[in-house]
Amino acid sequence: MKLLVFILLFVGCKSEEDNLSRYSYLLYGKDALAKDVVGTCFFVRNNNHIFIVTANHIACGCTREHKRDYLSPKKMEVLLNGCPQTLSIDIYKNWKTCDCNSPDYFIDTVSSIFSPYINSIEQFNLPIPDSTNIEKFTMFGYHPTDDIFSLDQPALKTEIKSKFSVLPVEDDSHNIIPSIHSVAFGNEVNIDMALEGDSGCPTFIKDKSDGKWKFIGLFVSKKVGANNRIYITKKKIVEDAIVNYGIDKGR
Repeated sequence: MKLLVFILLFVGCKSEEDNLSRYSYLLYGKDALAKDVVGTCFFVRNNNHIFIVTANHIACGCTREHKRDYLSPKKMEVLLNGCPQTLSIDIYKNWKTCDCNSPDYFIDTVSSIFSPYINSIEQFNLPIPDSTNIEKFTMFGYHPTDDIFSLDQPALKTEIKSKFSVLPVEDDSHNIIPSIHSVAFGNEVNIDMALEGDSGCPTFIKDKSDGKWKFIGLFVSKKVGANNRIYITKKKIVEDAIVNYGIDKGR
């Protein structure tokens, strides 16, 4: 049976940037063929509710062709350090509302009993500066391998410090896709740092003007080539989904 390991890349005293790792959580489950499915998720508090957020292609099994993979897990679990109870996300109940043609995000509510064990990101929901004022891009996600299954390892960092910009994304007809950001950067950065398992993790930029870290959306994919890119579902899409959650779900 395949097992997983989560390797700690950065050790020692944590910087302000490394402390952002506490907002990324391991999301894991098994599909209908008992294959491990791993992603990253995060939490947002809004109007006395706690929302879990991750990528649609992780939670709903959406393929690159925007189709459903019905072998995907019917439930997934979240590692919450120190919590005596497992946080289980019932994916099956959301299958009817999973839309693989919609922007790549998934949200659901979480019971308040888990609140003491959750770090949420709303404090980083600040106005995003233009590209000239961005000092650094950082995200933390969980990277699976085939060795040992260890649930107590922190997430790994993907960091871009120079020669990058946040750009709009176009479809094949050169129309701008309104739901996606692209962080573009040169070949000197190892894009392989953004691996399977990162999907769904929160992404942050550091604003030069005030020195604050700011949430810009959730990581969904990467593209390797002459113009390396990381693709991010915009924070506005996540915000709107949370605000409209009860309306959209008919609750």
